[in-house]
Amino acid sequence: MEYRKKNSITGVLRGATFSGLLLCMAALLAGCSKDPAAGPEGGVVTVSFAAPAIGQETAVQIASAASQAQNGQSPATRAALAENTTVRVVAFTAATGNPVQANYVAEQTYYMSGGKLVPCTVDDNGSFVAVAPDAKMELERGSYDFYAITPALPLGSDKATVSVAHKVDYAASATKGVTVDASKTYTLTQLDRKCVRVTFVIKKSANFTELTALSVTPSGAGLSMPNLPAAQSVKMGADIPAAAGSETLTVPASAFTNTDATTATAATVLLPRSAADILLTCDLTYTTATGSSRQTSFSSTAKNLALEKGKHYTFTLTIYPFDVSFTVKAEFETTISDWTDVPAPAYPYVSEGRYIVSRDALGSSDQPLHPDWTAATMPAHNEVSAYNALSSEFEVAAEDCNSADASGVTPNPGNYQYTWANALPACAAYTQAGTSAGQWRLPTIKELETIYAKKDGLTGVGSFTSYYYWSATELSGASYGAWAVDFAHGNTDGNGKSSHNYVRCVRDI
Repeated sequence: MEYRKKNSITGVLRGATFSGLLLCMAALLAGCSKDPAAGPEGGVVTVSFAAPAIGQETAVQIASAASQAQNGQSPATRAALAENTTVRVVAFTAATGNPVQANYVAEQTYYMSGGKLVPCTVDDNGSFVAVAPDAKMELERGSYDFYAITPALPLGSDKATVSVAHKVDYAASATKGVTVDASKTYTLTQLDRKCVRVTFVIKKSANFTELTALSVTPSGAGLSMPNLPAAQSVKMGADIPAAAGSETLTVPASAFTNTDATTATAATVLLPRSAADILLTCDLTYTTATGSSRQTSFSSTAKNLALEKGKHYTFTLTIYPFDVSFTVKAEFETTISDWTDVPAPAYPYVSEGRYIVSRDALGSSDQPLHPDWTAATMPAHNEVSAYNALSSEFEVAAEDCNSADASGVTPNPGNYQYTWANALPACAAYTQAGTSAGQWRLPTIKELETIYAKKDGLTGVGSFTSYYYWSATELSGASYGAWAVDFAHGNTDGNGKSSHNYVRCVRDI
């Protein structure tokens, strides 16, 4: 009975489905003979990648892209990676929250050769070692998120982060939701530069004719940043936090090259940094027209300056006969070789309605500047003296000197006018809210002329009287006279020191 049941089942198979079974077996054999890469689903494919560009579009370029297209213009192009630049590409199964180790699939390192990304091996710093002709990235068909980083820094143990240090021009991109369905080349998203480029320029001013050659001494030039961050661990594709720290960067003399006899430059790359003071120090050797060699050390500070990713900062130290000008110019990086300036104001300019700025973190008036003075430290000078210059930034007093705000110095009765001899101590005694006596001084004639030129923008101070105002600058050919500006018509004239003129003090910031 049991035997007949089995025989019955065998008979059914033989009689009803034998031909179908043959068809299934034939299909299975046919499938095994095919290349897995050619099938519609499943299987392994070999992928390669198109060389990405590198750079960062500015907001202005993004906003104008549509209008450029309408006008038949091509949007700003991006530069290809330089030859021998290395790139690491990491594949993750496409998912929200990438990059995370749970979704990690594969990685491969490449270098740029002839405009293409070619598989290679790299060292622990991500630098090129050798071509790897047999290396390739193989993936099962599916959807992936590709993360590209340059240089090809090693991944952390979590397969999602890299450690970035100063002097590394790090850039990254994320190309998400790519459907891999065949062995072919996939285009990566443009790399976004995450660090900061800094160039140091040391040069002489045009009017320092005595200086004929300069070089950076072996002790070097340094950008001292007491709050510079240390190497940072950052997720691939993410921005590097603008953190603070305790690192200090020094650019050695060997890094400087002379672009001409009186200009030396050096460049480096920094991690982004939050706003803080930046001190630039430099030891120089320079030669004068008489052939004598001099060594000098200079230093200056940029106040509360942040270093933002994707920007290029040029720190320029300009040597004048009696001064050193330190400026910082910030620029957006758009490609490796192309920079777009961030517009700086026309110097000098009025800030907050009461400050006149000739030099700030973004630039300078490119005129000789004098050091900070008070009435006690300002040297005697005339109109041809180098001391007849502008302060880098000075505050204009809220009102004219009078007997109330400059106690102890008597003006001309009834109209608050002073002789030149009394104008100097009047500013030394002047005070207003938030300041104290001893901080103020009489302006140089250049500063007074600038005050007149900018008076419409000085909305944070009281109005000026339509009459002459004293400067601290004496007449070079007549000891009895000093320079004054007529605020009725803007004339600059020499006045006898016994004349009675108005006084508007200034304070160096």
